[in-house]
Amino acid sequence: MRALVINLDRRPDRWQAFQNLNGHLPIEFERIAGIDGQTVDFVRLAATGFMPAHAPQQQYTPGSLGIALTFQSLFQRIVAEDTTVLIVEDDIILSPDIIKYYDVASDYLARGECDLFYLGYNFNTPLAFENFLGFKALIKFGENATVDPVFIEKFRHESTPESDHLTARIMHAWGMCALVISPQGAAKILTECFPLAGPDQQVFLFGQDRHIPPIGIDSMINLRLQQMRLVAYGVIPPPSITPNNDSDTIPRY
Repeated sequence: MRALVINLDRRPDRWQAFQNLNGHLPIEFERIAGIDGQTVDFVRLAATGFMPAHAPQQQYTPGSLGIALTFQSLFQRIVAEDTTVLIVEDDIILSPDIIKYYDVASDYLARGECDLFYLGYNFNTPLAFENFLGFKALIKFGENATVDPVFIEKFRHESTPESDHLTARIMHAWGMCALVISPQGAAKILTECFPLAGPDQQVFLFGQDRHIPPIGIDSMINLRLQQMRLVAYGVIPPPSITPNNDSDTIPRY
């Protein structure tokens, strides 16, 4: 099992914390230097076609553009290297179950049943999913556990029964916390999600009954999931958590 960990060069503290929390797992972690949003040139990106020239700067923040550029580069690498990998952000805490569900995700991707597989997502926004019988649901996870030292220590070291988890089709998830991507899925995401969309395309916020323009790569994926141009599955609850209290990327809606 191979995992690519996104970490900004100016945040060696987060890389060290990630290794301290997850280094005991039998996983090959490879640090990937994220593209720093503080160095992004909005005008140049619009000129190169990375996003529509008419996209307002308040739609995409420098941080959200940095993470979108980072994921675009990673997807291109996955296609070139023709290998399935787990991509995680550097504030993630992993359960030992991550290995078992990486194998589940790899099987789904190998069979062509989905384009990406979520093994982590933000808890501060609702998750919309559909089970195999067609039942649709919207859930919101509690966030207290993700900052509880006792829970975190147990989460890091103890596996849970498969009966405690549900594998389902994801209709709406926020954050790019932990994703398993195949070369075929990466190629499709590159085609469907780049360039980034302008404000003329709108993402529906399940549970809030409103629309917003895409604000980052996670909302671009949500847009394509809603348009049935991408298919995603995931594990509920996920085998990874994040306190989500030190974001370098985008504001939360």
